[in-house]
Amino acid sequence: MNDLSAGRSEASHGAPEAPINAFLEGPIEGIEGAGGGEDEEGARSLQGSHLAVCRNWRRFVGLNSPIENEDEQYRDVALGILAVDDPTVVPWASTDSNPTASGGDLEEEEYEREGNRLDEKQLIDKLRELLENERYFIIIDDIWDLKAWEIIKCALLFGGKYKCPKDQPAEVTEKILKKCHGMPLAIITVASLLAGKPMEDWSKVYTSIGFGQGDNTIKILSFSYYDLPCQLWPCLLHLSIFPEDTEIMKDTLIWMWIAEGFVAEQHGVRLFEIGERYFNELMNRSMILPVENSPPISEKNDMVLDMICFLSNEQKFVTILDNNEKYLSSQSNPRRLAVQTKDEEQHNPLANTYIPKLRSCYASMCHISVMPSLSSFQVLRVLDMKGCGSLRDCYLKNLGRLLQLRYLSLEDTRISELPEDIGDLRFLQSLDLKDTKIKELPQSIGLLRKLKRLRADSAHGSISVIAPNWIGNLTSLEELHLNIIGQSIFVKELGKLTELRVLRCVLEWIADAYWQGYEPPRQLRVLISGLAESSSLPAWINSKLLPNLSYLEVKVHLKVQDWLILGSLPDLRYVSRDIPRGMEFSCGSFPNLRRCDITAPFRFFRGSMQSLDCINIYVYLEDANTDFDFVGSLGNLPSLRVVEASICCWRGRASDVEELEAALRRAIDTHPNRPTLELRRIGKVKEEQESHSEQTEQEVYYLLHFLAS
Repeated sequence: MNDLSAGRSEASHGAPEAPINAFLEGPIEGIEGAGGGEDEEGARSLQGSHLAVCRNWRRFVGLNSPIENEDEQYRDVALGILAVDDPTVVPWASTDSNPTASGGDLEEEEYEREGNRLDEKQLIDKLRELLENERYFIIIDDIWDLKAWEIIKCALLFGGKYKCPKDQPAEVTEKILKKCHGMPLAIITVASLLAGKPMEDWSKVYTSIGFGQGDNTIKILSFSYYDLPCQLWPCLLHLSIFPEDTEIMKDTLIWMWIAEGFVAEQHGVRLFEIGERYFNELMNRSMILPVENSPPISEKNDMVLDMICFLSNEQKFVTILDNNEKYLSSQSNPRRLAVQTKDEEQHNPLANTYIPKLRSCYASMCHISVMPSLSSFQVLRVLDMKGCGSLRDCYLKNLGRLLQLRYLSLEDTRISELPEDIGDLRFLQSLDLKDTKIKELPQSIGLLRKLKRLRADSAHGSISVIAPNWIGNLTSLEELHLNIIGQSIFVKELGKLTELRVLRCVLEWIADAYWQGYEPPRQLRVLISGLAESSSLPAWINSKLLPNLSYLEVKVHLKVQDWLILGSLPDLRYVSRDIPRGMEFSCGSFPNLRRCDITAPFRFFRGSMQSLDCINIYVYLEDANTDFDFVGSLGNLPSLRVVEASICCWRGRASDVEELEAALRRAIDTHPNRPTLELRRIGKVKEEQESHSEQTEQEVYYLLHFLAS
């Protein structure tokens, strides 16, 4: 479900984009640069701003435009911090939940007059008074003047010198921080290096890096590469094959690593699971960064990408043909080739090139005119032609000769038919036909007994393939993605695939009798069904048969009993359906669910949903007044970090809406985690006078009705 985004730019600076409270405990306030804020919408609204204040990670106070005067830099930082606590200090500062850069509507002379009310000492004293008994984490970006930095440090670092944690070598820590020159990426990278090492070895790390004068970030990054376990080196260098700003699915990347031979076999462990460990290790060392649904290499890691490409070029890991380098030299004999030329060429630059040792060809999005014939490849293991819109069936004429092929992607091409000799590719592990024009898979695919991943689905369900009655022959399949029609014996064949981890089928659930006798593999982790809604959940979806299911996406009308069944699944982390109103969750239910969409009223008993990180609540005003405090039960969710509440207030009274919002704020304020709260109103409230008049009319009506009866 995850992907990466590779990208490089001319400049890289700013605060880390990962949620700050992911590595800090307890409620804190943060100040961070607009370029690195967590809230993307808020950051966009502060375009051009160099300073911003963030409260509860979502509320910004912007200070408009770059500040060039060194005497004003520290002043604007201080005023911005103070404005969060006391808006009267900076009357022009906006603290809306959906802010825009402030100061733009204020005359320049008014800005100067208000800002100069406090001198330097008064500002420092007010800051110290504000922060003296608070825990705070501050990130300030784009302050380039040393004098301004010294004043800011004087204002914020008080009450004694900072102390290292117990037993931490303070002297070495100070040396390392000094050599990092305050660069967040360098600090994070060094922290990743030190994380797995005994404290007595920290001085060795400092010595090994060989710090010089000036910016040491590149040295630190290079050292972090060589500090990786050797089996991770090629996995990291492999990222250099992708063009800038390319989106890379996590699972796709791991299957490429497997096909390349980067993932070493271990007895009793699936290759994909080992590849996942490699991926997670790179994340833990901050070499790649995860985000929800799409873990990209974010902009702050542009320097990491540059370092990867530099090392890749130095080690001749891959040869890249792009608009700057369109021809292979006569001396080159690459093992990996990345073709990134998207324009049509008059003469095929690879037509007469002899590359006998080429093992991998990555030609995603390129024009077919720049590609050599498949007959010129002898030992190819990886062929990626995703997004080659000019690719036609005739190009695959010699596909069956690529006997060493492990990975083949024709995703998002206009291929409508596969050659029958694809069955000769006996080593093929991954076959990706997603979003092609293929309507029927050749029966010879059933001979591919080592095939572990087959994707032949469509993103929008526009094209379906005839259900293959031989699918049960592919007994090594771990991932199956199909949009199918004609399912007469498909479920019976499906039952033969005992190694499945991921099953995505546009397949009707029909009735329980249709699934009678079917037992899914116990290791199934992802189940996705994409057809029209059905009336019942299949009987085989339960904790006994699916103990490892973590992702469920179905279009089934789930009843209360269905939710009770799903709540017993021990590893379930995501469900695509909204939880209906009136549900109560007992201790132990949904132990690993990370996010849920739910309609109030509800009740979470202590011990339920212990891993829930984000909740999206829908509240109808008529349901808000219940016999129990459903808002207060949010306090029983110990991992809660984000609360999103949409209040449907059609024709409701403004006072009722405000009362409900206040109750939500109180619940958040008393929660140990102090989660982020996002409130949204749907519909317009009635005017109080109109509401009173309508209420009077209703009372008269009921009185007359009572008297008449």
